Amino acid sequence: MKAFFLTLAVLFTISMSAQTYEISYVKTVDEKFIMDSLMGKRINMLPEQMKKEILSNMVKPQEYTLTYSNGKSLYKTKEEPKKKEDDEDDDLKVGQGGGFKFRFNRNMIASILYKDQEKFISIKQQNIFDKQFLIQDSIKSLEWEITDKTRTVGEFTCKEATAKFRNSTVTACYSEDIPINEGPDDFFGLPGLVVNVSFKDKRFGPTNIAMTEMRILPESKILEAPKEGEKVTKEEFEKVMKERTEGFRDQNRGGGNGPMRIQIN
Repeated sequence: MKAFFLTLAVLFTISMSAQTYEISYVKTVDEKFIMDSLMGKRINMLPEQMKKEILSNMVKPQEYTLTYSNGKSLYKTKEEPKKKEDDEDDDLKVGQGGGFKFRFNRNMIASILYKDQEKFISIKQQNIFDKQFLIQDSIKSLEWEITDKTRTVGEFTCKEATAKFRNSTVTACYSEDIPINEGPDDFFGLPGLVVNVSFKDKRFGPTNIAMTEMRILPESKILEAPKEGEKVTKEEFEKVMKERTEGFRDQNRGGGNGPMRIQIN
């Protein structure tokens, strides 16, 4: 990691006019919090094979890529390579005598967030229960409060800022040495790239998103918004998600033998 940031510092010295940034992030969650939560207690009630499959996917670090060029950005989930067995049958059978089935595919929850800071719009492509949506909204940066705290990340001195996010406090570490006001997901709007952010998610507890790699390209890229999916507003999407989640729970309570799909955001 130290060698990476040394190389990165040299790149900035010789190429401050670079117009495209490609940044990799990794998101991690707290396994203990999940298992101590109500969701964890429900997971523990499942058959052992299913429990292991769900838990391993929930706590597995998730990789993302942020591409920024000329005031536009794309923040994308890094899709996992498809396994050979997925082509044959992506159902995991649990129990004897043809009982219920469990199927999990992390690519089901892949998302793309497009932001255009000049037009103040964002478009998010999100999959929910095998259906794709395009959520259109205006750009809303968090109300950041820059603190006096600093810390070193690699070879960069970073400043800390805090804000309220989903009824919790989020702490971001940003570097003014990387002169773009972007960051992972909704964490942007600071005078430098957000390289690390931590907050407490109501479902997954302590959550951290950290930059792991960055490339600087000397030419600009044309970034386009995702176009596939049903167009909805943020409020409409939240309503659909609530209805589908409740319907999913009712189906599982019914004890049907159809495939059981687990959604993890």
